[in-house]
Amino acid sequence: MDEALKDIANLQIGQELGRLAEELQRAIQIGTNAAAARGNLNPAFRIDIEVEYASKFASVISDTWIELFEGKYDGKLTREQVDFVKKEIATVLDARKSNSANFPGFPQSASGAFQGEIAKRLESVKASACTGVEVRFRKQEAGVSTRKPHPPGTHIAIGNAANVNFGQQTGQIVSTLNQLSAQSEESKQLSEAIKTLSEAVTRSQELSEESRKQALDVISELANQALVNSQDRQPSVMKALFLGLGTILGTSADAMTVWTTCTPLFKAFFGFN
Repeated sequence: MDEALKDIANLQIGQELGRLAEELQRAIQIGTNAAAARGNLNPAFRIDIEVEYASKFASVISDTWIELFEGKYDGKLTREQVDFVKKEIATVLDARKSNSANFPGFPQSASGAFQGEIAKRLESVKASACTGVEVRFRKQEAGVSTRKPHPPGTHIAIGNAANVNFGQQTGQIVSTLNQLSAQSEESKQLSEAIKTLSEAVTRSQELSEESRKQALDVISELANQALVNSQDRQPSVMKALFLGLGTILGTSADAMTVWTTCTPLFKAFFGFN
């Protein structure tokens, strides 16, 4: 193993996994708040969140090593490199599977069922990620062109989104959320949900640029309406915005996952049925 590449990969992967771990905790908190808003404290939603982020962890590892190997060795992988990447993916996901008993928030009575379900789904995530690496290698072997993966770190966080085309929109959202989070605990929870949703929309590769712009426009308006006294809001307009946002996000699996998690908070705050 090339030690220089290994050092770079460790730094890059460590940074990305740290970011994802923070994002995971925020998603768990939003999901917990949403469950409380529904009056349903069953923490089973955690399974979906854990699996989603396990997939993201696997992508970071795969994309980092593929980018480094292909960048140094003329754009092609070797069998040894492919097996190495698969092993790295398996190591991380197997560790998460082994630690599933230590995930907080699950009642003791449900721990067995939870561990069995998450183990099965993490195995599926691992198999899918490893298959992706294998397919890439075989395409190269067959002479089929493969695009380089998006380098890890190209995500766009709401805090620095002013550096991209959506800067004005996200800047306005950030300003609004700063005001909203200071109003009450309920407003703070909604602010966190809007922040996470905005980040998911901005970094989505499945939404077109126009769809992202439209989604951020609606999110910005929902954030603005959250600052308005409830009696001054127009329920029909608010519900139309809410339903329209769900339609816009329908083509992005990641954005829809966040949207589905956030929906109960929006409904509870704005009084939707």
